[in-house]
Amino acid sequence: MTKGVLALDLGTSMVKAVLVSADGEILHHSQAPVSFSNPNGVDTASLWQLVAKVIQDLLAKSGGADSVQAVIATGQGDGLWMLDKDGSPSPEAFLWNSNIGAESISKWEDSGAILRHFRATGTVLWPGTQAALWAWLSGSRPDLAKAVSTVFCAKDMVTYMLCDEIATDITDASIPFLKPGTYQYDQSEINALGCSSISKLLAPVRKPGDVLGVVSESAALSTGLAVGTPVHVGALDVVAMLWGSGLRQDGDVLAILGTTALTASVTKNSSWDGNPVGATISLPEQGQSLRAMGSSAGTATLEWFLGLNGLVGETRHERFWELVGLSPKGNEIFLPYLSGERAPFLAPHASGVFLGLTTESTIGSMGRAVVEGITMAMCLGMDHSLFENHPSGSLIVLAGGGSLSPQWAQIVANVSGRTVVVDGRAHLGALGVAGLVIGETGEIATTKEISLRTFSPDEHHEKMRLRYASFQEAINSVSPLWRKAAPRKEPAA
Repeated sequence: MTKGVLALDLGTSMVKAVLVSADGEILHHSQAPVSFSNPNGVDTASLWQLVAKVIQDLLAKSGGADSVQAVIATGQGDGLWMLDKDGSPSPEAFLWNSNIGAESISKWEDSGAILRHFRATGTVLWPGTQAALWAWLSGSRPDLAKAVSTVFCAKDMVTYMLCDEIATDITDASIPFLKPGTYQYDQSEINALGCSSISKLLAPVRKPGDVLGVVSESAALSTGLAVGTPVHVGALDVVAMLWGSGLRQDGDVLAILGTTALTASVTKNSSWDGNPVGATISLPEQGQSLRAMGSSAGTATLEWFLGLNGLVGETRHERFWELVGLSPKGNEIFLPYLSGERAPFLAPHASGVFLGLTTESTIGSMGRAVVEGITMAMCLGMDHSLFENHPSGSLIVLAGGGSLSPQWAQIVANVSGRTVVVDGRAHLGALGVAGLVIGETGEIATTKEISLRTFSPDEHHEKMRLRYASFQEAINSVSPLWRKAAPRKEPAA
């Protein structure tokens, strides 16, 4: 039996368990979709049951608990994941893409707190950050807030359930309260945002890869893992994917077409005196951080369009691209901000907009506009800050589920005007955190070492750049309406 590191990947739409060997090969994997009945949150008990089932399924494939030498987790960041006074997960957690903290963001923006926080941390707060969600929870659901004993992130809750130890890591802790480049929270920033009540609830900050604890008896009964199996501190999924692709050098860029359309670049810059855009994540490497532009748009926006038009099932994407290919290239433009926007501009009340619809518009032509809109939202992040201080030859790697479509990868090249290398390997995040445990005993293949598809701007590039300019003009035209938008309805208590 070949042993390996069990890497858990707790995504917004999928939970995965991946067994990685000592030489960085994927031995077995199991996954299951996450279903949220509440668009703003998740039932934590159901999520833990799903995690346990995925682990059980993987162990059934790998030969049992003896195949696992250690466990580590990565996952979605931000949001509000909590333990109650008894040390049990709060029944409800709130996600990074929740918009219920929008009113707090609006107030902080009006008072200048958003700009001041950016100058101190390099991060523009958005509704789904711990700060905005805690401000909302404290004001709207004070009984729940008073019952909280710990606040951390998704992966932290799962590792707590595995080993009964509380911790987060430097990458997840970066947003919103960490002093950049340190393992300490900034009390002045906490107080400035009116979140002093969260101070004693924040989890201790650890280095990714550290041993956190061992699998407990109760977790062993739930998952099938062996009691005493080491559990390590993980990292934010974006950072894990970066590591999985081998991107650790200053100027390296990762673009992800996932639930969020995100671009991120490694940098040593620690001065945030430019335009207030995006987020900054501290990395364990001394002096390095990750500048991230995570649009609220992403593949979830495409899934909305597919479901709206009856494109469901395992072949839905193939059918979608067939319809796109059969449709004439029209002039439709789509602003993909169904859940507001957070980077590279902050617009909590932004909404989706179709422009250029005519009687000749079809599902295919509108679908093309949806994909282009998601791509353009992602590329705005690149253009606004990621390349300001980086060499023109920086490697750009495209990953995530959307990158598996060659049509979409070509659109990214045409909109960005840059050559992209598609790292379509599954489980990049799992590989990235597994490498923390494997360390010097093994080697994870990287984007720079394996043969992958490359896409460069083609004959449609110039036309696409013109559409990209129209996309930006449309945002400027519509954005005044977003600022006047009525607050979104809060979820019922």
